[in-house]
Amino acid sequence: MHRVVVVAFVVACGGRQEPQRAPLPEADRNPDVHGGGLSDQVVSAVQGIPMLVRVKGLFLFDDEMLKAEEIVAAWANKTGVSVVPPKQTHAILRRSLRGEHAMTGKACGAPLFDFQAVERWAPELGARGKIEVGIYCSPDCSMQVSVSIGTGGEGGTEFFAAPFDPSKPWQTELAARLPTIADNGGHNQHGHLNNPVAVGGVPRGNGPDAVLDDKTATLTAAESAAAATCLARDRFARVLLGYGASGKLERCEPAPDVLGAGVDCACKALAARVGAPNARESISVSAGGGDAPVFSKDKLAVRVIASPTMIPVASEGRSKALTTDPAIENWQPPDRDVLNPCFAGAESQAKLEGRASVDFDASGRATKAAIIATAGTFTAQQQSCLRDVFLQVRAPCPSTAKPQASAEIHVFFDKP
Repeated sequence: MHRVVVVAFVVACGGRQEPQRAPLPEADRNPDVHGGGLSDQVVSAVQGIPMLVRVKGLFLFDDEMLKAEEIVAAWANKTGVSVVPPKQTHAILRRSLRGEHAMTGKACGAPLFDFQAVERWAPELGARGKIEVGIYCSPDCSMQVSVSIGTGGEGGTEFFAAPFDPSKPWQTELAARLPTIADNGGHNQHGHLNNPVAVGGVPRGNGPDAVLDDKTATLTAAESAAAATCLARDRFARVLLGYGASGKLERCEPAPDVLGAGVDCACKALAARVGAPNARESISVSAGGGDAPVFSKDKLAVRVIASPTMIPVASEGRSKALTTDPAIENWQPPDRDVLNPCFAGAESQAKLEGRASVDFDASGRATKAAIIATAGTFTAQQQSCLRDVFLQVRAPCPSTAKPQASAEIHVFFDKP
């Protein structure tokens, strides 16, 4: 009978490290393959933990991405790993990416990346772990599979890998390769030592493939200008375009992992675009702008940074944003490119800091912003400008009617 061992999951480089559990003896680090390529130790460690499935790196439209997640889920279930049905999790994360309420689909709050959405909609997702499958070519192609305790990997991550042939139909290749994944290193190691190790891949160039990284195309100046009008300042979007047999644009959807605000409008702006027959493209659009230099009265460069007010959570060993609603803890204050102009031509000060208190409505729109200086002095004009900028902020979809949040403002005057 196989001896049950608790796996010492450890966090990959950059994550928060958890205390190690019982280390694996050397004899058990050679994985007994458990049906679908996962070691018995890993399957045992995640037993009973409902897993979120995500697939990355493939050029797939929304319905195809759901199918890919279902292929991974079917494989995981066969190995004895519990998976939350992808139809449930995919819809929640897709809506959140577009700035919609995860359950109703109505517009609500700022668009959220995956890592933000899994925190905001944790009860609705019902997942306590994650299986992530990524297809990467650098230059040869391989499939990296990570299995994590905690949707953010806070309980640790184990890595597996297999070659991946991008010239084959992605559905059959994904299903065929998952049972062949092999242990990819990093047991009982911390930090950089726990990063995935290289595996032999499959060369590209044997025909068209579904890997996303080389399908980026450019827009004409007219297309860029039309699409840019759909986006708020310094926001961007990435869309996936699919052309029919005649080269006419037939599909336009937000790309995975890129915030989806303004995508519907951008797709309308690109409706007349023509491409190669039956081809696909990835298009990035931006409203432009950027960090145009702003100077004080004495020609020093102005740099304004706003960040959420943080409070410690001793029981969890971390800090969190000070808000009245946990659902908006991932809110983001304005970027410096819109804050800097508030201090154009200002008298420089050795120390200038402040605080913004922001009220939001039930849809996440800022309705009120109070600005005070906590070090140095804001002029009435600077306060008014900061107030107007903070009123453009949208929080993640709230769970309460009138949530509040606070931000710290730091103004620096740098020598050019």
